[in-house]
Amino acid sequence: GFSRDLLEYAKLHQHAKVSMDGPYSSNEVLAAVKSADRVCLIAGGSGVAVTYPFAWAREAPRHSASDILHDRKLYVDGKKRIPEVKRISSSDQSRLAHFWIRQDARHESWITVLPNTMTNAVSSNASEHCHNVGRAVDLITHRFETRSATGDHQRPDIQAELEAWIKGDLKQKIDQKQSICVVVSGPDGLVKDVQNTVARLVAEGWKLQVHVEKFGW
Repeated sequence: GFSRDLLEYAKLHQHAKVSMDGPYSSNEVLAAVKSADRVCLIAGGSGVAVTYPFAWAREAPRHSASDILHDRKLYVDGKKRIPEVKRISSSDQSRLAHFWIRQDARHESWITVLPNTMTNAVSSNASEHCHNVGRAVDLITHRFETRSATGDHQRPDIQAELEAWIKGDLKQKIDQKQSICVVVSGPDGLVKDVQNTVARLVAEGWKLQVHVEKFGW
């Protein structure tokens, strides 16, 4: 609805005033994300605006202290430069999981900044930046596209996905006493599925806490 309103406005106006709002969430949730033994972040659509900074806060300090990589196109001296970024998977998905449910894989372009795994691998100078190959940790561990090539919509079974990650497979020895922080940001249906799953697993003896992050206009 909000995106449609923007589109309709753009059809009649060449310019618009823009207000920036953020960052989202609270220090309480950030502290929970940093202190838990295991963390699962679940985003629906633009809810990734909430969960991605949490993944960054949790994972980036394990790599480079200051450097970042970005895959946004740059214009240097009037010439378009496309940085070369090679993504690598998070080293331990049993410790951090980040689910992103989105309609289209092209939404990946929303995320352009990634933590660098190689100290001083990329210069802060824009022109030099584009000539280097950087390795970046991928902060999204599970991606789900709900819109198929034929236009049909199919949502993932997030309850099953969350439970599978929490309990692990037969090869993993998951300690049920470990603290697990779950953060969900997205539509009401997604939030309810996550809350119901967490409530059921808490009844089974898992040490879980869930935080619901909502934002809107």
